[in-house]
Amino acid sequence: MSAPKLMKLLPEQAAAADPLAHAWVAASAGTGKTQVLSARVLRLLLAGVPPHAILCLTFTKLAAAEMQDRVMRTLAHWARCDPATLARNLADLGAPADLATQTRARRLFALVLDAPQGLAVQTIHAFAQSLIASFPVEAGVAPGFAVIDDRDASALRRRLLAEAIEGAAPGDPFLADLEAIAIAGGEGRLATLASALAGHEAMLAALPPAGILPKVRRALGLPTDGDAATALAAAHARLDRAGIGRLAA
Repeated sequence: MSAPKLMKLLPEQAAAADPLAHAWVAASAGTGKTQVLSARVLRLLLAGVPPHAILCLTFTKLAAAEMQDRVMRTLAHWARCDPATLARNLADLGAPADLATQTRARRLFALVLDAPQGLAVQTIHAFAQSLIASFPVEAGVAPGFAVIDDRDASALRRRLLAEAIEGAAPGDPFLADLEAIAIAGGEGRLATLASALAGHEAMLAALPPAGILPKVRRALGLPTDGDAATALAAAHARLDRAGIGRLAA
């Protein structure tokens, strides 16, 4: 396990990493937010907070993995580095560098590894899922439910679409719509559209058929009444025939 790149925290970063401070940090990408969060976790561990009492939530699995890796590599480095390097690392974090703190820092790697649940760094979605799993009745879901992953969800959508196609009668407008979408955008566009529609099933089911056509007309900039011939005649009337003639000449 390679030694992590520990950088001295700026005063503002050190203030946000202080475990005694309730901090709200707003920063652009690449400005060191993960470093500040990792430093805060390390400061908590150095202060004697047990690993199972620390919860870190991120938006993405990649960010969770990055933070977990960064903290664990730092703790592993502290367990074997020389005293001067350890003291410098602790000072860069804004933590005390006395002998007692150094002794605790060297034990943290084993402490986290031995913790029953380890260091909890997870996404907000995973945290919400664990809460629902703990109280399924209150959440209105079946006990022992499982969350479907993206791959299984895609396979399920393909299977349902295949069953719908096989069950459609010849000449069904549904088949004509599928054909038009597939020709215009390919299989990828069809899968994207099916995924988007599946996420709004309840709203689509409650939408009366009579209300769809006016919405489509407004989205396309067409009048809310009249037929195709009327819309085409109105569009022709707006053409700059003189300008087109000059351009053709």
